[in-house]
Amino acid sequence: MIAKLRKRHLMAWLGLALALPMGVIFALLSIKERPVAAYQQPLAEALSKIVASAQNENVLINLRSDRQNQQYQIEVIVLKPMATPSPSLFYDPGMDTAPLAQHFIGTLGPRGLYRFPIRRDHGEGNLHLVVFDVIKKEPIYHLQLKGGQHGS
Repeated sequence: MIAKLRKRHLMAWLGLALALPMGVIFALLSIKERPVAAYQQPLAEALSKIVASAQNENVLINLRSDRQNQQYQIEVIVLKPMATPSPSLFYDPGMDTAPLAQHFIGTLGPRGLYRFPIRRDHGEGNLHLVVFDVIKKEPIYHLQLKGGQHGS
């Protein structure tokens, strides 16, 4: 390699060494809002009474109700990150079938606390839930909340 070509290579590498970090910094500064924050729902206030609970090594699920048993909600605490990026909570339709859209309760993240309101008729009696990977179309966990009747 001749001296003139070595000098051009040096100038090109120095230009790239300055331009690439500046490009990354400008790209990060140009993001108007964080993508994860756009999809996070505000956390609903917890209802007063825990009616039933189920837990495994990764999730704790509580069925909560108000004092008059008129409103119910599912509270999910993800204790350890799940192996899938897209876990969703569904009512378990049983029969080893994939849950349908009408069985959808809510989407879970990798870790944290989530609360979802549910219909009153789902809050009474035993509640079968499945944490389902919607991309792979396979269940991750099956959980059962044994609540019994909680008033009418």
